[in-house]
Amino acid sequence: MKKTILASCLIGAAIMLPACGTSDSEKSEMFNQCRMVLGDRTLSTNIREADTTPDAACTCLEATLDDGGDDREKISTFFERISTRMASADENAKEATDALVSGILLPDDADSDDGETFADNLSAFNRVVNTMLKETKENNGACPAI
Repeated sequence: MKKTILASCLIGAAIMLPACGTSDSEKSEMFNQCRMVLGDRTLSTNIREADTTPDAACTCLEATLDDGGDDREKISTFFERISTRMASADENAKEATDALVSGILLPDDADSDDGETFADNLSAFNRVVNTMLKETKENNGACPAI
């Protein structure tokens, strides 16, 4: 019950955040992709250990990331790639990540100017999300960014 109320409050807070560099539709799309990925059973242990839910973790991630920042772009690309692969190949989050990292879709885009690969996006995701989950756990399940 406590987690449900907290998740509802966090979702409400995320809706009220100003959209400086990222449009509401982009935030909504990233949130939905985040929920799909973080809600996957292969990641549920990490979420439970942080004493949070996928919805609350995605809301916290939104509050943690700077609008228009490099990490936001990398993590958004990560969620887009993983959620698309999960849906199209009927894979869980771990299988989709493993397939992408193994080189099936490396480098990211043939027309990418900066030469980033999926591995670069995964690295940013791991760094930001693991730190966020650690801080959330230390804060008794509450997002420190909200």
